[in-house]
Amino acid sequence: MKPPLTDPVLKRAISDSRKSGASRQEISDGGAVGLFVRVEPTAKGGPARYFWCVRYVVKGGRRRLEIKPGESMKHVEARAWASSRRMMARSGVDPVEQDDIASREAAANEADAIAAALASEIEARTVGCFFDGFDQSGNGDEAERERGYLERHISTLAKARQTEQLWRNHILPAIGSISVRSLTR
Repeated sequence: MKPPLTDPVLKRAISDSRKSGASRQEISDGGAVGLFVRVEPTAKGGPARYFWCVRYVVKGGRRRLEIKPGESMKHVEARAWASSRRMMARSGVDPVEQDDIASREAAANEADAIAAALASEIEARTVGCFFDGFDQSGNGDEAERERGYLERHISTLAKARQTEQLWRNHILPAIGSISVRSLTR
């Protein structure tokens, strides 16, 4: 069995990849079955490009999975990752399909969280917010917040002063604190 991959061997492969005419290298790691590092040739002085990969067999077919860009994963983590992926394959679960399912679920959960945050933000908007400005959180243009939606539109009316007084004296005290979503005819 080949000895585990070490930092000096990996650094030498990366420096070799920066030489002109260098080709892609795959260096096997004896620390975990099926684990290897793929080193891509780069321009002289360019950033190192290497990827941890694992080979495995699932449902009678040979597969290869690129784990992560090498810069973000240490040898020990890569070995643990490769071992977990090979154990999945031995139990009949394809790690690529499993990772796709997990990433789709994570994306769906993130979309749900964003939708819930937007819904609660919309729910929190009151009639008074339309007059005073939508954004009460401190985000956005200060001048735009100072002049709310209705204020901007009231100023274009022929009887702007009377309309504004109507809003301030009668409408806002009566329904200013009511959520816009809860309004009905």
